[in-house]
Amino acid sequence: MNQQITADVLGFTSEKTLSIKVYVKNNYGTKTVYPKCSKATLFARMAGTKTLTADTLGLITKLGYDISIVSEELSISDLIGPNAL
Repeated sequence: MNQQITADVLGFTSEKTLSIKVYVKNNYGTKTVYPKCSKATLFARMAGTKTLTADTLGLITKLGYDISIVSEELSISDLIGPNAL
């Protein structure tokens, strides 16, 4: 009990922040959300998909998770192909 009061006075709590990371890819004009971390991948597997649909993302936020969109890291060979260099 005293530890919780001390933590609150210092400006932080002991609760962990729930968050997942995803990235958005444009597939033939359709924006598709892909998991970027293990938790996001687990949610996609639970939904029976490889991507995260708008419905699934809505349910994830209802569970209290924050969703961070990160950029997909690409190299120039990813864009033009390995044989072009």
